[in-house]
Parts: sequence; structure tokens; C-alpha cells
Amino acid sequence: MKPIISIVASAGIIIHMIWPNLKIDSITISLLIVAILPWLSMLFEDLEIPGGWKVKFKDKEGIAKRALESGIVSSSDVVNSEMYTFQIIADKDKNLALAGLRIEIEKILIELAKIAGLETKMQGVGKLLQMLSEKNMIGLEEKSVLNDMIVLLNDAVHGKRIDHDSFIWAMDYGVRILNTLEQRFKEEKQKKSEV
Repeated sequence: MKPIISIVASAGIIIHMIWPNLKIDSITISLLIVAILPWLSMLFEDLEIPGGWKVKFKDKEGIAKRALESGIVSSSDVVNSEMYTFQIIADKDKNLALAGLRIEIEKILIELAKIAGLETKMQGVGKLLQMLSEKNMIGLEEKSVLNDMIVLLNDAVHGKRIDHDSFIWAMDYGVRILNTLEQRFKEEKQKKSEV
């Protein structure tokens, strides 16, 4: 069913664009959205578009399982005694807290990249993850888990309303991932200082 919807909507876009005086307009954009929506259901359980932009992350349990299996988090994580700033504001502004989590993840990825001797200027999170994976600083499954987490955090950064369960999940696993990455950074820094 998903491919059929996408094909029909894509054909509608092509037909709409063949007509001579046709420009990319709201109809084309609407058809493009219709073409993409079925594929978004693979990631999202609930997606409210008009007005409120509510996003509900679909496979939290699957990502959590993969996070444990990959080693990016462990069931016996040692949590930092100090709270992150984004945790302090979590009760007041969920999106701001998730944006802060994203910033902290990006900061630690930059530090890991620097330790590995990688160029960090003008690199997005996706590129950082790719480079760190190529240098074996993070595993492929860890990279996949981090990419999935970043999708949710990017939605929060862009002002989309995140449901409560997804927020709680992201705060829990996000902090655990941060702790793991910070521990890895300390270990890599120690190795480098011993050389």
C-alpha cells in the first residue's frame, strides 16, 4: 500500500509539473507530503501536522534494545553526580531540554573527533558520526542508535511538540548515551596522553 500511495503521489507531482505554466506551488508540495507520509510511519507512531506538530517516536523500545546491545549504553550505567543544564529545565520546557541534550551530544562527538585527529569545523552530527565510525571511535550499531536519537532531538529543536513518553525515553537514554560517550572520551584522552 505504501509504495502505491508514493507512486501515485509522485506521478501527480510529475503530471502537475509537465503543464507549461506550472510552478512548484502548494499543490506540488502537498503531493510531495502525501508521497512521503507513508514512509514516515516507519519512524513515527503519531504525526500531527496542522498547527501543533506533535511527533511520537515509534520504536523507542527497539532503539533502546539496540542501544544496550551496541554498548552505547549499558544496564549498569554510572550516572554523573552533576546534572546537565538541560535536565534542570526539563520540567519547564521539554523542547528546550531536548535541544540541550542534542547540543551536549554534539559537543562530546566533537571532542571525540578532535581526539581522533578529525576536522570538526562545519561538520554536522551526521558527518561527525560517519567520521567517528570510520575511525572506529564508535561502532556501526552505536552510530545507528545515535542517528535515531538525533532524529527525535532535531524535531524538538525545530519546535515540534514531542509526546510525554518520547520525552521521558529521550531524557533517560540520552543521558545514558552522554555518560557512555563522556567515559569513552576520558579513556581516549588517557590513551593519547600515555603515548
